[in-house]
Amino acid sequence: MTTRKLILAALGVALLVLGVMTLVTGGKVIMGDEAAMAAHGDFVPFVVWGNVLLGPLYITAAVGLLARLKWAGRLAQGVAVATLVLAWAFGLHALMGGAYEVHTAIALTVRTTVLAVAGTGGHWILRSMRDLGAEASSSGTLIITEDTLVSDILEEYGDIAEVMEAFGVKRAGGLAVRKILGRVLTVKRAAAVHGVPLDDFLLMVRRAAGQLPAGVDTGARASDGGVPTGS
Repeated sequence: MTTRKLILAALGVALLVLGVMTLVTGGKVIMGDEAAMAAHGDFVPFVVWGNVLLGPLYITAAVGLLARLKWAGRLAQGVAVATLVLAWAFGLHALMGGAYEVHTAIALTVRTTVLAVAGTGGHWILRSMRDLGAEASSSGTLIITEDTLVSDILEEYGDIAEVMEAFGVKRAGGLAVRKILGRVLTVKRAAAVHGVPLDDFLLMVRRAAGQLPAGVDTGARASDGGVPTGS
């Protein structure tokens, strides 16, 4: 795994943890009894509700970063802006003499920082990975690697399921279903899900897309019993 991918995964995990923690802590305050609320001190209701409502978006952005979806960075940046607005409202509340806990200010700062870093860093990494992929082929043809999304293959080459079946790999669902699943499924993940060795799977997909000469034998180890695939 390259440095970019490691950083992207770390950003996604950090955002996922933050989102889960936000929902759990906020839920305890909102759903708890008076004793539970009292244990949290002078919490600010609109901050708690704001965090809980934004929590699912944290998790959505995190999953997007982990799946390397191009919109994930922008979503995290948007949630960072929303959290910043929430922090501004909290600051105004504090300046007007409203009761609050210091840890609320710290938590808002941490959330905004993590979201901004994950959003900006994630967007830059995803864009650079797409640019590198575009530059990899001077002819403009998609070069299929283990990290290529199945949806990109289907977009570039159309439905290659019939060719894949010739190698003993059965299709699963219609083309529309495969395109939807393919947005979060890379060639490497598809090979793992369908029980085909990665090297064999890559050769089969490349052969199906016409990227290998006809003389290359791609079905030797995958031909014993078909396995479903989303490709």
